Amino acid sequence: MGAGFKFKQKQRSEVYLDMNKITLHRDDLETILKLVDRLNPDHTIDGDKVTITADNSSGIGVIIAVEIPIDINGVTGTFNKVIVDSTEW
Repeated sequence: MGAGFKFKQKQRSEVYLDMNKITLHRDDLETILKLVDRLNPDHTIDGDKVTITADNSSGIGVIIAVEIPIDINGVTGTFNKVIVDSTEW
């Protein structure tokens, strides 16, 4: 990703804005929120922050993926899930 803008907001640590527009269906947003709640039900880690990526390199459609920070038994990492792929087109 290219350089973006960094904003500070109340009650949120940081918001990064890239100049790409990503349009999601409501069902896809619900899928992301359910996944965040499932991976971080007590909201104790940075899992409430998600990174959404859109890959249109295939030339026939956009693949939407989400990255969510997780902590399992003290081991931190990132959980990656494809939300929309070629099976949705």
